[in-house]
Amino acid sequence: MADQRAGVEIKPYQGRRRHRRLGLASKLVIGWVLLLVLILALSHWLMRGPVSPVDSEVPESAEMPSASAVGSAGKGPIGEGVDEGDLDQCHELLERFLVAESSADRLPLVLPTEALAEKMERFYADNEALRVEVKTLELTASTLLDLPEGMTLLTRWESGDAATFDAAFRRAGGQWRLDWEHFVRYSEMSWARFHSGSGPDRAVFRLLARQRSASSEDPDNSIGVVLSGPVRRQLQMAGYSASVVGIPLSEADGQLLQKAFEMAEAGEPPFGARYRNLNPEGMIRVRVEVGREKEDGITRCRILRVLACHWLSSTASLVE
Repeated sequence: MADQRAGVEIKPYQGRRRHRRLGLASKLVIGWVLLLVLILALSHWLMRGPVSPVDSEVPESAEMPSASAVGSAGKGPIGEGVDEGDLDQCHELLERFLVAESSADRLPLVLPTEALAEKMERFYADNEALRVEVKTLELTASTLLDLPEGMTLLTRWESGDAATFDAAFRRAGGQWRLDWEHFVRYSEMSWARFHSGSGPDRAVFRLLARQRSASSEDPDNSIGVVLSGPVRRQLQMAGYSASVVGIPLSEADGQLLQKAFEMAEAGEPPFGARYRNLNPEGMIRVRVEVGREKEDGITRCRILRVLACHWLSSTASLVE
């Protein structure tokens, strides 16, 4: 009932009800606005997709994958029939290999190749096994290679004691196995000893190669080459280096080397590997048979055969 004071009709509750209605309306508007903002934010996140820590750690020199090379560290699936579970298996296999104490312990873990047991015995008689901090071993990149012998998983690793190296894995008997000859950069003898005159007059090596300018001692229209030994704990370093006699470009081996250097300069690694930061700048990997000869009291080394422009256990020479 309205109160009558000084001729003015007073309705004490009407203003309070209006204030309550306005407050409720404001809350509804604010609620709708917040809901719209939440929906927009959620839609943006779903379209973008979650970013994992590994995805953000792409190697500096990594390229976009080609049709024949898909995958990088932590990104699965790596390729047809290969996923992150396979990477985990290879990681475990590599750790077991690195802590193995004898060739007998290593043999079941590696890819079977011709006369492998004899090669391992000979190699470890002259070389210490690679030792790294296994518990700090980290996979930094991976790519799948389509080789004549089967799909090969090429991986790059770093450890807490500053070691950097790569390892290749291929399935054998339904299980992943380490490509041992690639891993240890197997050569029939030390490149430095061979060049100094020790041992047989010809041997097969896994070495790094750098192109040099042709000299007067090289055949006409040839490609000059310097060969260097690899450094097992450091991908970006080269060991003992020595020049060899140039190879005529009229020969298939000379043409193969020239093609490999051209591909490296253009940033096209063998078999379309997704990353290429494996070798010292300006160098390529080669598997070569080298001969040593003495003429007029001077010892010279020359490449007799270019078996491959990579270190993998494969019959493929460069690209297929």
